[in-house]
Amino acid sequence: MRPSRIKVGRIDLLRDTAQLRVFYYDDEQGLGTFNELPRDDGDD
Repeated sequence: MRPSRIKVGRIDLLRDTAQLRVFYYDDEQGLGTFNELPRDDGDD
C-alpha cells in the first residue's frame, strides 16, 4: 500500500498508543484490502 498522506492524532504515552489515519488513493493500489494481508504472528 502506498499512502498519500499520514495524519498523527492523539498520542498516549502512558498506554503506548497513538491514533494514526492513513489516506490513500484506492485506484493506485496493487494490493487488495487489509483482509487479504497476512496475520501478525505476535512474536514481537
